[in-house]
Amino acid sequence: MQSVLIIILVALLMEPITTYTHKVVMHKTLWVWHKSHHQQKGTPLELNDLFPVVFSIFSVGLFIIGMSRPVFTSIAIGITIYGLAYFVVHEIIIHSRFGSLPSQNRLFTYWRFSHNVHHQFHAAPYGFIVPITPKNLAQKAKDNPRDLLDRF
Repeated sequence: MQSVLIIILVALLMEPITTYTHKVVMHKTLWVWHKSHHQQKGTPLELNDLFPVVFSIFSVGLFIIGMSRPVFTSIAIGITIYGLAYFVVHEIIIHSRFGSLPSQNRLFTYWRFSHNVHHQFHAAPYGFIVPITPKNLAQKAKDNPRDLLDRF
């Protein structure tokens, strides 16, 4: 039971961690990788795809450590669950990169709109699963609608 609680807690904590990472690491320190995600491209892969590779290496390391300390296996499972959720939301529902789930579902529409705001203004929201879109940017996007996701 303790393992399940750790897995759930880690999966929930990943959203604020990735929001911070997206804002500080991806949009500042490693913009050279992430900018490929904000540009029109003609190839299915982008330099930005290195981020999930790096994050998965970190998870694999936790799984290895977990062979002698099981709590780390639970942490690795929580991170992996979040990574899968991110993949489905960002890569499939929002960008349709590896398949698509076209839907007018309110949650899907919100995710797409929020991510479009992020691409339009290169600003918040930085969250992936629970994006918090600033009201002023949401209004600017509604006043000047541009579906930037069509380019990706």
